[in-house]
Amino acid sequence: MATTDWSKEFYTYHQANPHMLNAYIQFADEAYKRTNQLSINMISERIRWETVVYGTGNYKVQNSFRSYYARLLMWKFPHYRKAFSIKRIDIDGKADLHDTNTWNKFYWSKF
Repeated sequence: MATTDWSKEFYTYHQANPHMLNAYIQFADEAYKRTNQLSINMISERIRWETVVYGTGNYKVQNSFRSYYARLLMWKFPHYRKAFSIKRIDIDGKADLHDTNTWNKFYWSKF
């Protein structure tokens, strides 16, 4: 059985659902005004809450993509680089997790 290439899956999902990044940005920005430590799980669950309770859209995201959204926020917004505590995943290789200069630029620059 072949393993899932989550980096490709995430890229495909992001291309089909660019509005999801906007939701992550909105809620990360709100939380960051109160604390400099963020949880991608908390933000993901807030998106789910808003969707169910307030019907703000069809926001469905796999749990496997959460870590990619944390990295995407860190890649795009330097102030988030120390805000998220992330664990190494396949796309990271030997990169320093909080130094985006060491990340796979070919992958992340596509966003």
